[in-house]
Amino acid sequence: MYTTELKERPLFVSESPSRTNLIEVNEKGEPFFFGPSSIRIRFGHQHIDRTIYNDGKKLNGSNASVQWKDDYTAVVTLYGEEQEPETIELTLD
Repeated sequence: MYTTELKERPLFVSESPSRTNLIEVNEKGEPFFFGPSSIRIRFGHQHIDRTIYNDGKKLNGSNASVQWKDDYTAVVTLYGEEQEPETIELTLD
């Protein structure tokens, strides 16, 4: 159960322009057959969970990107084969 639902595997890590903040995108667990993958985005002392629909395939770094607006604001984009890109704007403390 730990491996299929809870274990986190890093996909993407990005530092802010002056290396003040860090955003990590991790795959949480493993997809079941052709089901979606769970993602956890960690930033500061917070995290948010999302889902990527990628036809049951294992995720990699190309399924996420981070664009920093400044050291405290970033836009995370999640990509999957069976979904439109999802963008999430994060404000870090």
